[in-house]
Amino acid sequence: MGRTQRFSRLNNALRDGAARTGPVLSRYLSTRPGGTAAPNTVRSTTRGATLRRQLHPFGFTKDAGTGLSTPLAVSCSGRSLAGTILTATTVSETDLGLDAVVAGTKRNQGFISSKAILAQRATTRTPVASAYYTGLPYTKIIAASYTQPFGQTTTNKDEFTQQASIKTKIAATAFTVSFQPERLYA
Repeated sequence: MGRTQRFSRLNNALRDGAARTGPVLSRYLSTRPGGTAAPNTVRSTTRGATLRRQLHPFGFTKDAGTGLSTPLAVSCSGRSLAGTILTATTVSETDLGLDAVVAGTKRNQGFISSKAILAQRATTRTPVASAYYTGLPYTKIIAASYTQPFGQTTTNKDEFTQQASIKTKIAATAFTVSFQPERLYA
């Protein structure tokens, strides 16, 4: 069976010469190029200031004395950092391996740090006024999420051990966690 394209029923109704009436078809026509509908995007909170922190990456050469790699500077949003610390996640900057930036800490242009994505567990659906393209009402799960860089700590020098530590910290909270691995581009 072939793949169904988005809005195929509405496009077929227009192509087949159907009368261009009805609230759904009218709304769809107004969202097409040259239409009059304005997007209904709403941003729940502001990003906040960009904060610079330093962390010890997992995939870099480790110092023989400390067992940690050379720190690199990373950035994160003020909203995300405040959200991680001020909510009931019990995950702090220290747990994530983030420190204040020390003078001389460099930023590696091809480096993208590991990220922990902390998301609230939502149990209810919130009604949304209407869908942008069709104007039909629907419900949506609205929950906050916070993306944080993380790196090595003195106790967790391995990425998977650090992930397990973060999971343990938020296990009894109203949050879930997912991870993105560290990447280095040439």
